[in-house]
Amino acid sequence: MRVVGSACVVAVALALGCAGAADAASANGDLARYVNPFGGTAPGAPDFGTGGGAGNTFPGPAVPFGMIQWGPDTSPASANVGGGYAYGDSKIRGFSVRRLSGAGCANGGDFPFLPTTTAVTRSPVKPLSTEFDDAFLPSFSHKDEAAAPGFYRVGLNPGTANRIDAGLTATTRGGIARFSFPAAGTPSVLVNATGSRNGASSGSVQIDRARQELTGAVTTGGFCLEPNRHKVYFAARFDRPFAGYGTWKRQALAPGSTSAHDSSLTDPLDAGDNLPTGLLGYGPGALATFGPFAFGGRGPTAQTGAYVSFGGARDVEVRVAISFVSVAGAQRNLDAELGTRGF
Repeated sequence: MRVVGSACVVAVALALGCAGAADAASANGDLARYVNPFGGTAPGAPDFGTGGGAGNTFPGPAVPFGMIQWGPDTSPASANVGGGYAYGDSKIRGFSVRRLSGAGCANGGDFPFLPTTTAVTRSPVKPLSTEFDDAFLPSFSHKDEAAAPGFYRVGLNPGTANRIDAGLTATTRGGIARFSFPAAGTPSVLVNATGSRNGASSGSVQIDRARQELTGAVTTGGFCLEPNRHKVYFAARFDRPFAGYGTWKRQALAPGSTSAHDSSLTDPLDAGDNLPTGLLGYGPGALATFGPFAFGGRGPTAQTGAYVSFGGARDVEVRVAISFVSVAGAQRNLDAELGTRGF
């Protein structure tokens, strides 16, 4: 029997009680069906200066102790800044691979993937921002959205001819996304290599057309406005060949390019060194005022990413894995946990 909760070791009587509870749960079948993954994504308490009174959770799939937190990010998400998904929002800013669910401070949002049928004829990101340009942000509705433990799906641009169905699932260090595109338009996927919510001091991306693979890295951090930083790497392998591809750096688009890199001249992760002493806890709006990226704002950040297009393909799957060591580590995680597994 697996014992859940430290209280079970306090006394023999409690241990026996836990055993009885476990047996009862087993008899009732899969209790995960009662879980509502949207719990904690809307404010349920006052904002005490940390960006909203929600539980700062998110509805995306994650396994217990999973390194990847694969899920939807909404815009502006200011009512649930830690989880990156606010129930009251109506736009999707992408599906990023990492966040610290339950934290009050902005964090994660690394490598948002965004499927689109909008033609990529210019840089798809806003100047001095971690965000995609508004022209690329799809709408969504809770009527066309569902989540369960280990699974999330949403219809982008619901009720229109440009509706895209997006589904996510996850392993410990990776996940699979499935995108179903409409008949009209050119199916593409944008990957914002420097889309981390707190900005990026540097980022890079590479396209390997032969392997149908994108790889890259970002240096980010700034959790709770402190000068902490880390580097995270990703590898993304698609099940379809690329009909078109390219990269961007800031506002310059480079169709046909297979690599790009950018660094910020003013490091956005130094913000914590320049804040007034005792800022945190000094009332509503503190993070909005001093954390330029906390609510999708503007500020100094590296800006680079890549896009791939798929011609007539309407159903596209991408397997994504991350590593805090190297791109090769992310590729090994992808091979070990995902390989050619189906969704």
